Amino acid sequence: MIRPAGTQLTPDILAGCITEHRKAIPRLNKLYHYYMGDHDILRREQDNPLAPNNKLVSPNAYYITTIANGFTFANPLAYTGSNIDNLVEENKLAKTASHDAEVGENLSIFGEAYELVYMSKLPSQHVKLNNLDPRNTFVVYTDGIDPEPLFGVYYYPIVDNMGKFDKWGINAYDSQNLYIYESEALGNPVLLSTAPHYAEQVPIVQYKNNDEGMGDYERVRTLIDAYDRLQSDRIDDKDQFVDAIMAVYGASVIDDEEQAPEFIRLLKNYRILDNLDPDARIEYLKKELNETGVETLRKALKSDISKFSLVPELTDENFVGNASGVAMEYKTLGLKWLANIKRRMFKKSLDRRLQIMNNYMSKLGRGFVWEDVDVTFDDALPIDIMSYLPYAKEVLSRKTMVAFLANKFGITDVDAELKQIELEQEEAVERQRTLFDGDQNFGQTENE
Repeated sequence: MIRPAGTQLTPDILAGCITEHRKAIPRLNKLYHYYMGDHDILRREQDNPLAPNNKLVSPNAYYITTIANGFTFANPLAYTGSNIDNLVEENKLAKTASHDAEVGENLSIFGEAYELVYMSKLPSQHVKLNNLDPRNTFVVYTDGIDPEPLFGVYYYPIVDNMGKFDKWGINAYDSQNLYIYESEALGNPVLLSTAPHYAEQVPIVQYKNNDEGMGDYERVRTLIDAYDRLQSDRIDDKDQFVDAIMAVYGASVIDDEEQAPEFIRLLKNYRILDNLDPDARIEYLKKELNETGVETLRKALKSDISKFSLVPELTDENFVGNASGVAMEYKTLGLKWLANIKRRMFKKSLDRRLQIMNNYMSKLGRGFVWEDVDVTFDDALPIDIMSYLPYAKEVLSRKTMVAFLANKFGITDVDAELKQIELEQEEAVERQRTLFDGDQNFGQTENE
């Protein structure tokens, strides 16, 4: 959302921005519903009310988000740099690893995510991070070549003691203050209070999933719909096959319409018709099922969903247990490209988070140089470590090797592990020295 530089946050400006943001809510709700398994197929109606109407949901949207977000954010981000001990400790208190995964989930679903960076209350103040729903949050930027945040807004429903909607609460942040409003219908906000927030810039940070701000499965939603329809129609055909109409030629099996229910019951129970005319003929009117063609189409749709979302189908036969490390690298190449785009965009907004954190922490005497912080992402994929070890030993230091392996095996204290290795090596040397420097010779016993 863009406004001219210098635009002041007034009730009219605020109401206009909220109205503009509300136009995107149908799209955001649709994406969220698909993630939750509420697909369009559930609202399908057949022209013939008596025809089968199965409504099968295949949660491809949920699968895409789970794999893409897990690959990108399942392993915590690693922060390195000089004099960042304060940041590392602050990240532990703020539980940034869990928070980043929540932000990544919103990015995958909605194509954008928002967080509020603020300070906890006295007496033990530290930075806190709050993940905000993109359907209730937006940031307004200045126009021009290098847009800067003008203000950020988070609006939310306020309920009464009975849990019923009462009014809207609106928290608006510029670079200096928090403005709290209330509104009956978001059209005429009333300012209730103003207070400084000490972030020295807008404390709501916007993240984007890609340059277009699209969710990970947004481009393949029509393919997901087609897959749902195919699977549902497949079961419809099965139902129609089971409930096929019986056609009787040259004979009468019931004389009275009132006998029909009893006749159908007996036929289902015993599956026998007797006393028919020798020239009579019975057959079922049914549609032939082309399972081969349907299965081919299903696999084609599944392949297209995987290809265009860049998220591989991990249960596919291509992911076999004896595949080499290089083969697995190629099979996950698209997912890695997707993750690199997400991480590039995430890092841009993460720098703004670090700036705000430093502004807060500096006031408490715990600041750090945010420009010196390096952030590393770790792919959450199984790695054939043994295939890399022969090469790694030639080019990496022992400490780097131990740090890498410690991360893979869940060991948190690398220095303690290095000390333990040195201790075991010293004990081994001592055992060898005792063996060779003993009083007895080889082949002798103590009594000889």
